[in-house]
Formats: sequence, structure tokens, C-alpha cells
Amino acid sequence: MKKTLLLSFLFAAIISSTFAQKSPITPRPMSGATNGNVKQFEHTEGQFQSINGVNIYFEQYGEGTPILLIHDNNGSVASFDQQINFLSKKNRVIVADSRGQGSSTLNKDSLTYEQMADDYFMLLQKLELDSVNIVGWGDGGVVALLLAINYPEKVNRIVIGGTAIVADTTAFTDAYMAKCNDAIRAAKDSIKEGVLEYRNILRVLNLRANRLYLDPELFVNIQAPVLLISGDKDDIKLEHTVALYRALPNAQLSIIPNSTNAVYRETPMVVNNLINKFFAKNNGNKPGVNKAEKQGGGDE
Repeated sequence: MKKTLLLSFLFAAIISSTFAQKSPITPRPMSGATNGNVKQFEHTEGQFQSINGVNIYFEQYGEGTPILLIHDNNGSVASFDQQINFLSKKNRVIVADSRGQGSSTLNKDSLTYEQMADDYFMLLQKLELDSVNIVGWGDGGVVALLLAINYPEKVNRIVIGGTAIVADTTAFTDAYMAKCNDAIRAAKDSIKEGVLEYRNILRVLNLRANRLYLDPELFVNIQAPVLLISGDKDDIKLEHTVALYRALPNAQLSIIPNSTNAVYRETPMVVNNLINKFFAKNNGNKPGVNKAEKQGGGDE
């Protein structure tokens, strides 16, 4: 019991997303407290789609321009509680649990960011969406970038926040790396004691710790404008975020003062307005048009 409580505490310290309140498939711990003054978003009943051998849980809200929300490591649809209501007032919001997380299943021992990107591509196909704007937080930002690299025709604009493309101390703070390692050890101990619901959680933690790498040379294939958001007290080092900003062909950068990796929950309206303003721009960028092929291309 003590070890289970310790593990939940560690997750609350290192994971920037909120786990879903309900779980039709497997139980999971809660983390990521929200501002007590903000009314909790009430989720409607979602749906499952069979995709690439797993069952992906997703929810949809609103009408208009489609926006896909992709949560962080070990997150869920509830990670974006502070964004769904705001964005769905004038947009069609699609939010899903990535494979092996939230209510979505993981039928294989292997887990990669490429698999998750393929899952989201297939979900968009099944929903008959030609292209979308994307918000990806943490690991969700990695998945969003992979979607833009591998399926550029599906991506209009991207907002990523608190995202690293390599798992080492050049990207993460020492404090974060230590907490992540502690959480991995605690998860392994809990599994040994028979708390098997932590197996998927461990796989997802190991994904970030051991398999997080995105080759910057692939960014030349990203045709969509990208907005990077970071807290000035983020788990991701500012130097890494600036390097990522400079490596992307058509990027903007916003650093939110006195904020952490969870800035989208700490000051949601600041982040929501940044997202709304960025997605509202229309400068002629279309999916499938490479900036390098345009004369004087760029995002104004």
C-alpha cells in the first residue's frame, strides 16, 4: 500500500498530464492536480476505434475547424480538461488516449512514438478528416512532429509544449531525470509485488527514458508552421527548446514566465489564447506545400 502511494506521488511530480477519471479497461493512478478555482470539465461518453491491433479511446466536442489534442507521457483525454471547453466553442476538438495509456489498449510489449503517430493518422482517416490543427504536449509534441514529418498532408498547424526530442541531460533537468528514474524503479517494485496495472505505465515511462529521439535532420520535411510553448521553469531546459525552435523550418516560440511544464494547466487561458491566435492565422500555408519550395515563405 505504501509503495502504491509512493508511486502515485512520484507520477504526480514528474508527469505533466492528468489521468482520466474513468477507465473502462484498466485502473490507473491519478496525478496532476488542477487549479481548485477552475470548474472541472465534464467528459461525455467517448468511443473506441480498432486501430493497428489496439483499441483507441477518443472523444469529440464542438463543430468547426478540427483540432487534434495529443497528451503527454502517461496522460489521457483528461490531460486537456482546461483546453477542451475553450477550443470546442468554435472548433471540432478530437482528443484520444494514446495506445497503452488512459483507456486505450496495448496488445504488444513494444511501444514506439512512430506507432502512436500511425495510430493518430489512422484515427483521422477513420474520422474522414482531410487535415487538422494539432496541439501536442510533452511526448504528444513528439507524436505531433512525427505526424507532420510522415503525413504532412494531414497537418495544417502545430502547437507543441514542454517537448524534448532526446532523453538526456542536454534536454531534461537533472531533477526531472532523477524523479523519472525513481518512478521507474518504484513501478518495477510494484509490478514485482503483483500490482500489474503498472506494466503499461512502466512501458510508457521507459519509452521516454530509453527511446526518445527524433532526428533534427527530419525537420526539413515539416511543412506546417509550429508554435513552441514552454514555461521558464520547465522540466525541459530552455537551451533545448531554443535549439528545437531554431531547427524547425517555420517556427515561433513563446516562453511563459514563472511557469513549469504544466503551464497549460497552471495558466490555461494564457496558453489557450496563444493556441487560438496561432490557429486563427491564415497566410496561405496548406498541407503538402513545402516552405522550401515557396518564394519568401514563412509565417508572419
